[in-house]
Amino acid sequence: QADIAFQTVYQVRQSRLRVADDLRRLREASEVNGGHKNFKLFATDMDSTFLNLETLDEMASFVGKGEEVAHITELAMQGKIKNYAESLTARVKLMAGADASIVDRLIDRHIKPNPGAEKLVAAFKAAGIPMLLVSGGFSCVTEVVKERYGFTHVISNELEIVDGKLTGRVTGPFGTPIIDGRGKISYVSAYALQHGIELSELITMGDGSNDIPMLEAAGLSIAWHAKPKVRP
Repeated sequence: QADIAFQTVYQVRQSRLRVADDLRRLREASEVNGGHKNFKLFATDMDSTFLNLETLDEMASFVGKGEEVAHITELAMQGKIKNYAESLTARVKLMAGADASIVDRLIDRHIKPNPGAEKLVAAFKAAGIPMLLVSGGFSCVTEVVKERYGFTHVISNELEIVDGKLTGRVTGPFGTPIIDGRGKISYVSAYALQHGIELSELITMGDGSNDIPMLEAAGLSIAWHAKPKVRP
C-alpha cells in the first residue's frame, strides 16, 4: 500500500511538473519577439492544444459514440495507429447519420481555449506575428475558432454534411487528401515561403504524433500536454 501511495504521489507530482513546464513554455513564446530572437510566424494545432478538448470526441459523446471514437483518437495521437487519415476516416464513419446540430452544440457550449492560450495568441497578434491554425479537425469548427480568437489563416479537413446529417465521410480542403502530419508542415512551409519567412523564424505548438513534422521543423516548438511520443 505504501508503494502504491508513493507511486500515486509521484505521478501527480510529475503531472504538475509537466503542466508547469507547459505554462513556462507558453510564457517564453509570448515574450520571444521582444528578446534576442526574431520569430515571424506562429502555427498551432487546435484540438487538445489551443482548445482544451478533442472536438470530434466531444461530438461523438453527444450521440453515444464517445468511447469508441476517443479510443481511436488516443491511439492515433500516441502514434500507435500510423496512418492518421485512416484513423480519422474510421472515427468519422462511426458518426454517420448523426444530426449536424451537434456541430452547433459543440461550438455554442464547449469551445474553450486551454489556460494561457488566449493570452498567447493575443501577444502574437499585438506583435504583428501571423497565426496559423493547422488542424486535422474540421472547417466547421476551425473557421469559428479563427474568427473568435483572431487567427490569420486556417487549414483543416471537411466534414461532409448532406441534408442536415453527417454522412460519415471526411476529406481534406476542397476534396483534397486528408490533412495529416505531412499536410500540416506542407501548408506551414508554403505559407512561410510565400511570405519570405525562414522555418527557423517559426514557432509551432502541438500535442500529438501528427504534429511532430511541424514541431521538428520550427525554430521553437512547444509540446503542449504532449503525448509520450512527442515528448523530448
